[in-house]
Amino acid sequence: MDNNWHECINIDQHLYTMTTKANIAHFFSNALLSCNAIITVIYLLGDYVIRSVFLNENYNNTVRQLPIKIQFPFKIQQSPVFEFIAVIIFLHTILQVWTNTILNGLIFSLVTYIVYFLFLIFYTTKRFT
Repeated sequence: MDNNWHECINIDQHLYTMTTKANIAHFFSNALLSCNAIITVIYLLGDYVIRSVFLNENYNNTVRQLPIKIQFPFKIQQSPVFEFIAVIIFLHTILQVWTNTILNGLIFSLVTYIVYFLFLIFYTTKRFT
């Protein structure tokens, strides 16, 4: 890839094409990460929203719930422990989703490259035969 950039610097048209493709790739990678992060936040906070919508004024519910249903061998209802575990679970889930998004993007780019390479081979063999 470094050679491609060094070769295209001499020709303005190639430089324009390379920067356009790099900008498009940057846009799609940001869109993938942002979309998955927003969906994850909605998924994690959705239970809280649904519970608060259907909660009556007369209903007294003091049980706290984590964003994901998890059982621990110790009590987590005390104030500093619950907030700490809730933040850790939220950050862990966001990082897990971002890792999955990056792997999906790498697989997508690999498949795109292989398809383009096969198309190029097919085109060159068709042209010479």
